[in-house]
Amino acid sequence: MFTHIILISSSYMQGKRIALHYVQDKNTSLENIKNDIFKIRHLCGEDIQLAIHKIPTENESWESVIKKDTFFSDIHLISTLNEFITEVSKDRKLKAIDVAKFILSIKPYTNLGIQKMVYLCYADYLCNYSKKMFDDKIYAYPYGPVISSLYKSFKSYEKNKIQTLDNDETIIIDNTEINAYLARVIFSKDGIEVATSLIETLKKYLNYSASQLVSITHRKNSPWDVIYDEKKFNQVISDKTIEDYHYIESV
Repeated sequence: MFTHIILISSSYMQGKRIALHYVQDKNTSLENIKNDIFKIRHLCGEDIQLAIHKIPTENESWESVIKKDTFFSDIHLISTLNEFITEVSKDRKLKAIDVAKFILSIKPYTNLGIQKMVYLCYADYLCNYSKKMFDDKIYAYPYGPVISSLYKSFKSYEKNKIQTLDNDETIIIDNTEINAYLARVIFSKDGIEVATSLIETLKKYLNYSASQLVSITHRKNSPWDVIYDEKKFNQVISDKTIEDYHYIESV
């Protein structure tokens, strides 16, 4: 008897189910498969829909799996782990927290500082590519642009620098070791484009302190300045406002 391990997910862009197929033997151990599952979840997000099936058949062929259970008959097999991750990631949008973690893996910031850096990365990308980097809303708070989901994630650090991330965490892809948080960006929708934009923005603003970043986003006629009203709370800084006035924040 042969034991087949099948990892199934959905490619909504292709409109079909996709799968990785393993035959458990001395060359493909359960530990190897667990490591692959870890990589998939790490790069595609813990919330990825990933079904894991274990099925015994009389031989090692995929046809024997379909013969055993027609549930697998319409599945499109993917030949390599990286191809599988790429296909699944095409449906995955970045979140502000993904961008923040990548920045924090390079340099520690306070909650105030990381808010400004993530905002500036978003604004640069939006103005250069006419596309959102993520869907999290950006609000005009007293201390500048704020992504409330990020604020809640890092609120417990108060005014201290966020240093709990493992800056040395890496993942191996095609025998190449890369920053794990950069990998999450790359393996997302428009990932290479976004990663390139992030690096360019970091080159511009990385040496500025949190207070200097606040000053930049508080400039007269900046997107924040146009929207902020101390008498109103939770005013959203729209993409149109950013596109019209982000040039004021250039350095």
